Amino acid sequence: MYKDNLTPEQIDSLINLLNDYLSAVIDNIDDVEKAWTILVDLMFSSVRDGFYQELRRQRRQSPTHLKSSRESSASTERLLENSESNLRDSVKLGANSRLARFRIHF
Repeated sequence: MYKDNLTPEQIDSLINLLNDYLSAVIDNIDDVEKAWTILVDLMFSSVRDGFYQELRRQRRQSPTHLKSSRESSASTERLLENSESNLRDSVKLGANSRLARFRIHF
């Protein structure tokens, strides 16, 4: 009814305005969807990271982890002591063999 009272120029103008409005709505929907996607992604990433951080904290504080870390520290200390003594022994052997070669030449 209303359309029947409009001139062809007014109808074209109205159609153009409606097309512009609908295009803006569709673009806005895309922007809103992107914003929600980013927000939800950040939210779940934060929750996941917090969960794993808390899980690691609880494992570190558990008695079995403390026991195994103490055992690991002790075995690491033994390995270091052994490698230091092996290093000292190899240095002594190297020095002795150099002295032996030195004595042979003179």
